[in-house]
Order: sequence, then structure tokens, then C-alpha cells
Amino acid sequence: MSTRFDNDFERSPVGDPDGWEKLDSESLLDGTYLQVEEARYRTPSRPEGATWTIAHRKSAIAVFAMNADNRVLMIRQERIAVRRALWEIVAGQIDDVGHPHDGEVIRDTIERELAEEAGYGVVPGGEILPLGYYYTSPGYTDEHIYLFLARAVEPLPGGARPDDSEAILDLALFTVEELRGMIARNEIVDSLTLSAFARLTARGLL
Repeated sequence: MSTRFDNDFERSPVGDPDGWEKLDSESLLDGTYLQVEEARYRTPSRPEGATWTIAHRKSAIAVFAMNADNRVLMIRQERIAVRRALWEIVAGQIDDVGHPHDGEVIRDTIERELAEEAGYGVVPGGEILPLGYYYTSPGYTDEHIYLFLARAVEPLPGGARPDDSEAILDLALFTVEELRGMIARNEIVDSLTLSAFARLTARGLL
């Protein structure tokens, strides 16, 4: 029996809606994972245009994965930008293979990141439930994350296979109440886990 996955879920809009238009721009950085530009946009309330510095990143997925006992799969990895090792849910950028918002590409990304970062996969007959998306910091970046609930997951033969850019130090399964306590004590501080926990709570899924 295959994993249940609904391709028909809301995507983040791509392109400029009515009343929005890029008037001009200048590239400030063109990196592998990050591009930065200074752009002038016409907006619905500023038809004359407004200039803003914008960081562009690929869209990504974050997976709130639970095993058959409803324990939450978490990884602890080093985050160089904040000089800390953080407990987080599994996540990863969506490759530019085909269209980055295509449902099958997103599903492949979910399965790949679960396997690579944690050495886990969704059991036959399990499900991957879309939870919508959110913008990580819309004041300066267009980066957006698609949230998913994966249940149930189990270890795969061979374990995790993180790539060379990742320093994953630990992996653990927590109960929802343990996770709730870690959030309350400010032991979990990444936006991926906090956003997924909030969305799941709001939908009555925890």
C-alpha cells in the first residue's frame, strides 16, 4: 500500500499580483543559496514605487514526522549563523528540478530529507498531510516553507545520510508533551518547529 499524499494543496503565489510591478532592480549578491537585490516595486498603496532590499531563497519543506506511538522525530544540528546546535524537525530546500512548486517534486523532497537527515521513511499506508505554508521573515525575504505532517514514520535500513554541508549531532523521538515543554522553556527556538507546532495545534491535530 502506498503513502497517502494529496498533491492538491495551496501553493505560495508566484509572480506579481494585480497592483504589484517590479520597476527596476540591482543585484547585490548572486550566491548558490542566496540572492540579494535592491528592487523598486509599484504597490497598490504606492503607485510611484518603493525601494526595498530583498533576499531570495528557494522554497523549502519542513516535516513534523510522528512514529506509530505518536512520538515526534527531531534532529539536533549545528547552525553556524547563530553559533548553536538546535533541536528541529526535518527540513530542506526544494530542488529546481521541474517546477519547484510541483506536488511530486515536493513529495520527493519530503521523502529525501527524511531519509538523508534522519534515516526515516513513511510506512506503507501512512500519510503525508499538507499543513499550508508560511513566510520565514517577510520583512526582507521571499523565502517560504511548506509544512507537512508525516505519519507514521519508521527507521530505514542504513540510517541517516546527511550531506557534507550538514552537521547533525543527534536524533530523538519526543512525546508531544515533551515537545510542548521544550517550546515553553525556550529550548526549541527555530521557526520551522514552532510554526508546525502552532499550525497543528490550531487544526486540532495534536
